[in-house]
Amino acid sequence: MLQMRMYSERTVDQDGIVTRTGEDALPYGNQAGMFVADGMGGSAGVAVLRFHPDCFDGDRLAARLSRILASSHLDGSPEFAAYVKENFASLTDPAVRQLYQDPAAHTLRLKKSGYVGSHALGFVMAAWLLVLEEYQKQAESGENWEADIRRLKDSLFDNYQQAIRLLEAECARVSIQKIDYFGTTLSAAFFREKEDSVEVIFLNCGDSRSYVWDAGGFRQASEDQGRKGGMTSRFCLGKEVPRISFEKKTYSKPCVFLCMTDGVYGAFGGRNGFHSTPLYMEGFLMNQWAQASSLEEAQQRLQEMFDARGQTDDSNSLVMAAFGYEDYGAFQTAARQRLEELNREYGLDHLPEAFLVEDYQKAVQRLQRDSAEALRPLLEKAYGLPAVQEHCRKQAGLPAFRGRYGGEQSRIQAETAEQNRKCAEIQNELYRLAGENFLDFVPPEAPRRSLAARVMGSWGSSPQEKAANWGAAYQRDFFQRSEVLERFRWQLKNTCDAICLSVETVRRDPLQGWDTGAEQASLEWVRRTEAQIREMAGQMGAWLQDMANLSRSLTTAQRQWSVENQKAMAGYCHRNGSVSPMELVSRWLSAPVRRGEPSFAPHRIPETTIPSVRIAMERLVERYQAAQEQLLLLREEEEAALRQAAGQYWEEHAVEDLPALLEQGVFREADPELEQRIRGRLEQNGELNRCRKLWEEQQAVFGRYLEAHLSEVSEEKRADVEKYGWM
Repeated sequence: MLQMRMYSERTVDQDGIVTRTGEDALPYGNQAGMFVADGMGGSAGVAVLRFHPDCFDGDRLAARLSRILASSHLDGSPEFAAYVKENFASLTDPAVRQLYQDPAAHTLRLKKSGYVGSHALGFVMAAWLLVLEEYQKQAESGENWEADIRRLKDSLFDNYQQAIRLLEAECARVSIQKIDYFGTTLSAAFFREKEDSVEVIFLNCGDSRSYVWDAGGFRQASEDQGRKGGMTSRFCLGKEVPRISFEKKTYSKPCVFLCMTDGVYGAFGGRNGFHSTPLYMEGFLMNQWAQASSLEEAQQRLQEMFDARGQTDDSNSLVMAAFGYEDYGAFQTAARQRLEELNREYGLDHLPEAFLVEDYQKAVQRLQRDSAEALRPLLEKAYGLPAVQEHCRKQAGLPAFRGRYGGEQSRIQAETAEQNRKCAEIQNELYRLAGENFLDFVPPEAPRRSLAARVMGSWGSSPQEKAANWGAAYQRDFFQRSEVLERFRWQLKNTCDAICLSVETVRRDPLQGWDTGAEQASLEWVRRTEAQIREMAGQMGAWLQDMANLSRSLTTAQRQWSVENQKAMAGYCHRNGSVSPMELVSRWLSAPVRRGEPSFAPHRIPETTIPSVRIAMERLVERYQAAQEQLLLLREEEEAALRQAAGQYWEEHAVEDLPALLEQGVFREADPELEQRIRGRLEQNGELNRCRKLWEEQQAVFGRYLEAHLSEVSEEKRADVEKYGWM
C-alpha cells in the first residue's frame, strides 16, 4: 500500500507573534485506515478563552488524553504521542501560550471553537486507528473487522465529548441563538486488503468527502452531508447527536482512496465563484502524481500549491492510500494513463487552458448584453414584427423559462381554474333545477291517450297532467298557507296586545282597601281574561295545525311535481323534443359579458310553479355572470402578463435567438433590409459565438463527467449538486 498525507495551514504574523490559524485536525493514516476532520465555520469563529494548563505541554497533553481509550496498545506508543504533539502543535506553541497569559487582550488571536472540535475528534480517530492496526495484526481479528468499526462509530461521539471535557476548553459566550460549539466534520476510510480487492468502510459526517480512483474512473465514493451550501449533520455539542454514515464497499485492485476537507476540493473552483467541475480537481491531482518522482515530492508539490492558493483563514487536509501498485513508478504510470484517457474522452487537448475554470455562461451573458446594447435599435424594430412577438410568447411559456417569466401567469391560471370550477358548479345546479322543473320551461304537449284510456275515462294520467295537478296542488296549498300564516300573525298580534293590556291592569291593581266589591271585580276580570286568552290560543292552535298540514302537503306536492317532471322530461327527450335542460340553461347564460355592464335580465327565466325555484335560478345566473366577468378580467390580465413576459424574454434572449430566427426567415419577407442590417451586426460578434460554443461544450463535458463522478451517491445528492454546484 502506498500512503500520502498532505496538510497545509495558514500563519499570521501580528506584532511579531506568528501563529497558525487553521481549523483542520492533522490528518492521519496507517495500515488500518485514514481520516480528515475540519473545524466548522460559525462555531469556529467563537474564541476559546481558556484551556487546562496541561494543554500547553505536548507530553502532559498526550498523557491526559490517553485516558479516553484505555487500551494497552496505546501505552507508551511513540506514534500515538507523536501524533498528539503534532496535532496540537499550534496550541503548545510558546507564542500561543503567551497569548493565553492575557486572553482578554488577544481575543482575535485565540484558538477557536472549531479548532477544539476537530482536534479532539482527530485525536480520538488517530487513537482508534492505532488500536485497529494492532487488532488487524492478530490472525483472528479478520472476522471482527466490521464489528470493530461499528463499535468505533457507535462510541465516537462519546469519545469526542470526553476529549473536549479533558481539554477543559471554555468558549466565549455569544448572543447568537442556536449556535453549536466545537463543530467539526469527519471523512474516514478503513481498509481490509485481499489478494485481488480491497474492502473499505467509509464513515462520513459533514461536508468532508471520500473519493475512489479505480478502473471505473475518479469519483465520489461515499455520501456526504453537504447540502444547499450547508450541512445536514456534523459533530458539535448541540442538541442533536451527529448522523455518521456507514458504507461498506469492495473495489478491485488497483484502486486509490482519498479523504479530503473542503479546503482541498474548494480550492478547485473556477474564477469569480464559478463552481467548475471535479474534473479540474482530478486533472490537477493526476498531473501532480504524473510529474512527481516520488510520493514525498507529490506531497510537497501539493502542500506548496495549497500554501500559495489556499484560503487565508483555512487549512487543507488530504490523505491517500493506493492498493495494487508495486511502487510509485507503477502509480505514476497509471496517473499518466488516466490523464491521456481524460484527454481522449473529453477532448481537453483541443480546448482552451481556461476551459475548466472559466464560466463561459457568464461570458456569453456579458457579451450578449454588450451585443444587445449595440443592436438595441435593431432589436426594438425587430420586436415590432408579429412573428417575433409570437416566438417570444411561445418561448416564455416553455418549461425551461416558465419559472422566470411565468409566475404571474401561473397565478392568473390558478385563479382562472377556480372561477371555471365555480361556473361549472353553477351550471350543474341550474341543470338540476331545470330538470326537476322541466315543464315550466317547455311548450305544453297535447296529451296522447290510448282508446282504452279514453273509454275508461282515465283522464289526467299522463306525466304532464299529473305534474300539472301536483303543481296546482302546490300553488293552492302555498297560497292557503300564506293566508293562514297572515291570520296567525294578526291573531298573535291581538293576543300580544291583550296580554300587554292584562299586564297593565295587573300593574294598576290596588293592594290596599280590599273589600267584597274588589273581590268580585277581580274574579270577574280573571274569568274574562282566561276566556279571552283560551279563545285566542285555541284559534292560533288550529291555525298552527293548518300550517303544519299545509307544510306537509307542500312537501309532498313539490316532491311529486319533481317526480312527474322527471318522467315528462324523459318522455319528451325520448320523442326527440327540441329542448333539453342543458339548452335551457345555455339560453339563460348566453348573454355576452362586458365588464361593468349588466348582462342578465330576470325575464329570461319564466315564472315557475314553485316560486322559490325561479328566485334560486336568478341568483345562480347572477353569480355565473359575476364569475364570467371575473374571467374576462383575468383574460385581460393574462394577456398583459404574456406581453410582459414576451418582452422580457426578448430583452434577455434576443441576441441568443437571432441566428435561429434568421435561419427561419422570420425577417426575410417582413423586412429584408432589417435582416441584412442584423446579419451584418452579428457577423461582428465572433467572440460571442466562440464563447457560446465553448459554453455548450462545457455543459456537455461537465454533465458527462459529473454523471460518472456521482454514480455512487444518492439521487438526493445528485439533485443537490445539479442545483447548487458540486462544491
